[in-house]
Amino acid sequence: MSRHSQGDGLGEAIFRHIQIPILFGTVSGRIRYANPAARALLPSGLPKCLVKVNHPRVSIAAPIDFLLLGDPFHDGRLVSLQIAFGPEHGDRFLGYEFVVNFRGEQGRAWVLLQSSQQQRQMRQLFELANLGIWAWDISSGNLLWSEEVFRMFGVASDSAPLKTSDFFDRVVARDKARTAQSVEEALESGRYDIQFDIRDGNGKRRSLHTVGLVTFSANGEPTRLVGTCQDVTDYRGDLSLLRSLVGILDRTPDMVGVIDHKGRLVYANESMMSLFGHLSVQPADRVEAPDFGRSVSNPLGVEIAQYHPDWAFARLQYEALPKAVKGGVWSGETAVLDSENCEVPVLQHVAGHIDPVSGELQQISTVMRDLRPERERNRAIRRVNSLMDAVANSVTDAFWVRLGSNIVYANHAMLEMCGSFRGQFMEHPELLADLFAEDDQEFILGLLKDDRVFEELMERNCRTGADTSPRKVLCVRASPCEFDEARQVSVVTLVDITELEVARWQLEESNQKLLRLAMEDELTGLPNRRATIRVLSAEVSRAERHGAALSIASLDLDHFKRVNDDYGHEEGDRVLSQMSAVVRARLRASDHFGRWGGEEFLIIFPETGAGAAASICEELRQAVERRFRDEAPDVTVSFGVAELQYQDAMTELLKKADAALYRAKVSGRNRVCALDAVPCSKETAEKS
Repeated sequence: MSRHSQGDGLGEAIFRHIQIPILFGTVSGRIRYANPAARALLPSGLPKCLVKVNHPRVSIAAPIDFLLLGDPFHDGRLVSLQIAFGPEHGDRFLGYEFVVNFRGEQGRAWVLLQSSQQQRQMRQLFELANLGIWAWDISSGNLLWSEEVFRMFGVASDSAPLKTSDFFDRVVARDKARTAQSVEEALESGRYDIQFDIRDGNGKRRSLHTVGLVTFSANGEPTRLVGTCQDVTDYRGDLSLLRSLVGILDRTPDMVGVIDHKGRLVYANESMMSLFGHLSVQPADRVEAPDFGRSVSNPLGVEIAQYHPDWAFARLQYEALPKAVKGGVWSGETAVLDSENCEVPVLQHVAGHIDPVSGELQQISTVMRDLRPERERNRAIRRVNSLMDAVANSVTDAFWVRLGSNIVYANHAMLEMCGSFRGQFMEHPELLADLFAEDDQEFILGLLKDDRVFEELMERNCRTGADTSPRKVLCVRASPCEFDEARQVSVVTLVDITELEVARWQLEESNQKLLRLAMEDELTGLPNRRATIRVLSAEVSRAERHGAALSIASLDLDHFKRVNDDYGHEEGDRVLSQMSAVVRARLRASDHFGRWGGEEFLIIFPETGAGAAASICEELRQAVERRFRDEAPDVTVSFGVAELQYQDAMTELLKKADAALYRAKVSGRNRVCALDAVPCSKETAEKS
């Protein structure tokens, strides 16, 4: 409805067919016109005046039919209306007021939503159905909730104006993105339907199902989203019962039908129509069902008798219908006759729906699931199990098969592994965890209880516990596979890889030994030339990066060839080993000492200048001299010290150290020489 003229004949003809009560009147409140829907609420004749009272806070309790019309009232003002029929007569209504031009003069239009009595009845119905109504004004971001929605969210109804952030703060983290995406899609499609979980004001988790429609402005922009919200926490474990309570879904694979209080079939979904092929839905006047030659004690059974074999109809007539007419729910196994008159076994739920106000039966809903696919699957499982028994028991590796949360198969090797509890494994598979080391027990229990095994391949090497003899290493591998459209199977194998692990450990030990041989001098135990070059390269890069000092020293045994010639190579090896031990014991933890080749060694001094490095080398020289002073052969060492200079490469630094060592040799040996320092002597470092 808009502010433009609605008073022409065509407009009045349209309003006569609108089922919402609409009144037109003057600015002063005198009623000039009421459509048939409004006259049905009022006594004969039009009342003389209409007293309006602003209603600043109105909980949503309007009929769902009104909400589903969309938002034709975006130009109106929500008010509480007192219609006066006389000095002592009147009734109060909730409605919208509009400024209009009616029959050539400015006036008012009022859309009546409900009277105060209807509002109370509607609230009672919503409470009985656990149903609330909400609206979201998109431009302002404000939310309007009915009392039932406030109760579901555990929020006080007198709270400050609600925003969409108040709603999303309650949605659990797992459902936030999905719920937000559903809202975005609704603003495009115009429809909103989602089930999600929230945390109410008391921290309790609730499951809500909400359905809504979007209204759009004249230029196609979404203006408001309105809908219903139902707390389905108590019903989420039974999807079939949930569907019978919140509405019938036309596309469900189950067969769904509804009969009214007179026994007429008023709804059958596609699955039911496809099975029977000859259903006659009668939404209007009753058509008497033919006589099928059966004794029908309950009038509600006349219509449904033709669709069931005798034994199944007897269950429905004497068990299901008496319970349903009292508002109860009956479940049991029955059967129906398909279009070829063949018996089809079904699991059937029958629910009666009682008017919460009058207490009278409104309709009976039934949901039936064809049991043939399930029974065929069970037969297939038995066939597969028979085949597996013949094949799997010949396999030496242990394995079990899990369907859902149940262990449905374990081969002979698996049961043998269980030992004393082999007879209990199928019923109590958690006992298997006790066979494994403590670190692996959680993983084993996860394979038995955790649904992640159905989503991805899981593999881990597990060790048996200390109580098992001999202890083993088992490769435990859980592989998911599809069983049918609804369920999946996981196969868990346990392969004894103890010998393989022992071989792997031996190989790793050999590799470590080879690595040591490749990077370590066998005689002295020092890093060899390859390892020393790696350390020097890294230290040069670090010194250049941080601007730190770096010095190296080339060390060489004096007259070592004479030691080998006079005393033999075995004695020469002893001298090298003992000299290396003397030097290594006196170096700092940050220094690196490696064998460069033959009787030549290299010392790396990080963050050390040439002077300090020379001082350390002098102490080392003296220590070596003292070690071999009183025994033959008499062993001394010479040092050549060099410091890294700006833009020096590693090769340049090594050349400088070699040059300093050569200078120490030609100056008489048994001394320390730093390149570009004072003439070499035994006390060079001290004088430097």
